[in-house]
Amino acid sequence: TPTVPKQNFYSDPAKPGELLERDIRIGCNFLEGSAVLFGTSILVDFPEWYSDGMDVITRRVQRQHPELKLNSVEEVIAELKKSESWLGSNCSTGYTLGALAYEWLIAEKGLGIYDSLLRAYANSKDIDSAIRRATGLSRDDFYRSAAPYVLRAWKNANNDS
Repeated sequence: TPTVPKQNFYSDPAKPGELLERDIRIGCNFLEGSAVLFGTSILVDFPEWYSDGMDVITRRVQRQHPELKLNSVEEVIAELKKSESWLGSNCSTGYTLGALAYEWLIAEKGLGIYDSLLRAYANSKDIDSAIRRATGLSRDDFYRSAAPYVLRAWKNANNDS
């Protein structure tokens, strides 16, 4: 993605050695979620294998974050927003939550939406602008719409529904 703007990090003089984000132009949950989404599905001959692959990745993320309890749409939305960040452990839930959110979006709007999003990120100043340009939805509306699907998949991975 050579034309996609990279993160803008800076050092905070009040916190030596700690990087902060000035702005997030392309979210971790989009890039890493895409890698998981397509990486687990592209070579799959049977849909059940894809689902099993996503469950394995979801359970791995759940084990890495035992403190994370997603029991409501609002909690999923908050975690999706947090997983846009590339700093610290913020990004790690984006591997599965991003994959599930973008899977929902592709199911709703077709595979072409992914290319539209990637192109929008290359020409937008932030996440909301890119999502709005590609889908017609604000970032919050997209997350709100995808969240019930993401929550069901998150719970189903551990048979916690």
